[in-house]
Amino acid sequence: MRHCILFLLFIYCIKLHAQSDEQVRQIYDHLAQKEVYYDSGILIYLEDLNLIDSAGPKKVFFDKLYDLIKKEPNAQVMILALSLDNYHSANRLNVYGGNFDDLSKLNKALKIAISQEDELLLSAFFSIYGITLELIKQPQIALFYFTKEHQILKRYKNQYKSLYEKNCFNLTKVLYQISEYQHSIEFGKLGLKLSEQRPTFFKDLQKVYLLDLIGASYKNLGKADSSIIYYQILADQLKKSPDLDIYQQQLWNSIVNGNIGENLLNLGKFDEAAPLVRAYYNFNQKNKDIYNIFLSTNLLARLQNIKGNIQEAKRLFKSVLSDPAALRKSDLVIKACDGLSSVYVKVGNIDSALYFQKMSLQEASKVSKIIYQSGLDAAESKIEFEKVQNELDHSKKIISQVKISRNLAILSLILATFLIITFYVLNRNKWRYKIEEQNLLQQMAEQKINDSKALLDNMTHSLIEKSNMVEQLAHQIQIVENAESSYNLKEQLTDIAITSDVGWDRFFHSFATVNPSFLGKLERMTGSLSPAELRLTVLIKVGLNNSQLASSLGISSGSVVKSKY
Repeated sequence: MRHCILFLLFIYCIKLHAQSDEQVRQIYDHLAQKEVYYDSGILIYLEDLNLIDSAGPKKVFFDKLYDLIKKEPNAQVMILALSLDNYHSANRLNVYGGNFDDLSKLNKALKIAISQEDELLLSAFFSIYGITLELIKQPQIALFYFTKEHQILKRYKNQYKSLYEKNCFNLTKVLYQISEYQHSIEFGKLGLKLSEQRPTFFKDLQKVYLLDLIGASYKNLGKADSSIIYYQILADQLKKSPDLDIYQQQLWNSIVNGNIGENLLNLGKFDEAAPLVRAYYNFNQKNKDIYNIFLSTNLLARLQNIKGNIQEAKRLFKSVLSDPAALRKSDLVIKACDGLSSVYVKVGNIDSALYFQKMSLQEASKVSKIIYQSGLDAAESKIEFEKVQNELDHSKKIISQVKISRNLAILSLILATFLIITFYVLNRNKWRYKIEEQNLLQQMAEQKINDSKALLDNMTHSLIEKSNMVEQLAHQIQIVENAESSYNLKEQLTDIAITSDVGWDRFFHSFATVNPSFLGKLERMTGSLSPAELRLTVLIKVGLNNSQLASSLGISSGSVVKSKY
């Protein structure tokens, strides 16, 4: 019997595991759809499948989902999976208590989301990020992401009105939470305007919340008449809200009574305010709605203080401060302390009045500090966001440039290859003849160089021989200096020493053929040389000594030395 039970349990576990895998696949396919982030209810989708009711099943589910993403990579699914994972962790701690500050999955998703260049996917991510931050009591940073979402959806408001409406609602909430009442009213009214245009896409309860936020904002700005108007509109809305159950109807009617009563107190209409304030207090005492109990208690205590019921007012205010649940709400503490301070002033107990006034100021300072710190955190978050965006933009720019360079290189290579092949195919014979012609020209050039070299050698040899003859004739001149034949010797010497311009041209031509770069380099190094200097330099290059240079140029050896120097 025991073995049979174990076997049945084993079969059940296998079946449950298979069912879980099937659900993971179902959710993966759902998140992979292009239209999934058009749905403003994406956050409750997983809850409807009952897969993440507790921490254990939630971790198992997301681990399986991440494993599936590794096998079948999909950026959109990864972004939404990471975002929903962090959101549900924050939501669980918000419900059951505890602190949550691990936003690593959302930050990882942020980098992926920015890189995808899909504005609507990015706006869906911003929405989830903002709602998660709101859950963990970071409204300033939540405002930053809701504003980013708003900037995108504003361009698509006619296509995706339900998303735009939801964004306006979220902005109204967080602006109220950070005491930006005027801006909260502006977005609240925009949300109401959108709801009137498309009532079927706007939940009744969401409209109720918007009216409450606008009314409360006006009340906190000291505009009691405007606040009363919106709470009266809220009362009318409750009469035509079939989505609300009986308790919600009663709760919200009591909230309307309380807020209208408080506004009447602010206007000094105490008799009109009294029945509304008592109705608000009595409903919450009966139904044990904790936060509204303390709000209504403070309000009733204020009414009693105004009417002169000092002891009753004192008792009610102190009942708020004696409850640990109320002490966690700064607004409740501040109102109770301010009320007690006013009571003690009336009875002349200044020390107690100052004590509670100090306590109120300390609580207000704590709130200001939290808001200030939240503002700093929001600024850091903005800087980090812009840093990630700039890094990705820079990376995209580099990648784009690399791609362009690569594509141009590939295109150039393909084009060059195509042209070469085409040119080769169309001009094979022409290339062959060209090569043969080039070979022939090269041979002719080599032959010309060889001929020029031989001619240069001959002319140089001739110059040397003539130089020797000049020396001999010069010697003979000295012997027969005064003889009659000296004139003929001098004429002969002149013919031998000074060559003609034609001769020099032939000599230079042969020299340039053998030494093609010499004359060009010489000119670049020295600038312009005179014809005599150029002849001297060339003759030095071919190897003539000073005596031979003097004979060839028809100048004395001393002049040669001077010219060389």
